[in-house]
Amino acid sequence: MPTVLIIAPDFAPSSLPPATRVRFFVKHLPEFGWEPVVLTVDAKHYEAAVDAENQQLLSPSLEVIRTSAFSARWTRKFGVGDIGMRSLWQHWRAIKHLCRERKIDLIFIPVPPYVPMVLGRLAHLRFGIPYVIDYIEPWVRKASDRQSGGHRIGSLVPLSLSPCETLLTSSGFPKGPLMAWLILTRG
Repeated sequence: MPTVLIIAPDFAPSSLPPATRVRFFVKHLPEFGWEPVVLTVDAKHYEAAVDAENQQLLSPSLEVIRTSAFSARWTRKFGVGDIGMRSLWQHWRAIKHLCRERKIDLIFIPVPPYVPMVLGRLAHLRFGIPYVIDYIEPWVRKASDRQSGGHRIGSLVPLSLSPCETLLTSSGFPKGPLMAWLILTRG
């Protein structure tokens, strides 16, 4: 069975929408012939409240790899609170380890958080692994709209989409220059 690595900084026991969406995906992926492996952050690094009962909704056979993240208390001094940014380095190290250890057939990245999209591109460049971006709720914001360091860095994320195999979305795309880099399926 092919393996899909899902990079989901928010995952059970988190109740945020991206975490819930991934929880539903991993439940049904085996029915379609995919073995899911979830790469996420240890819940002690979440800033939002968690619901421990969400953990009980996961299959006992699901492989979940939890990494650390930089402390929000420390990173907020630099304008970065986003869990995807705070775990970017730790997730990249875990991806490199996994790809050396076993065959990963596909990387699936639900966003938000948006910054982990760059991990798909890095894995594609380093290991040749195709990746899929699941754009749950697309939005575009000028970097000048919010002056935090995190938002300025996050504005560079669209650069990660160029070799993306497939882009999924659950709602319409915004109008404007974003359309120039959104490609639903590369063929």
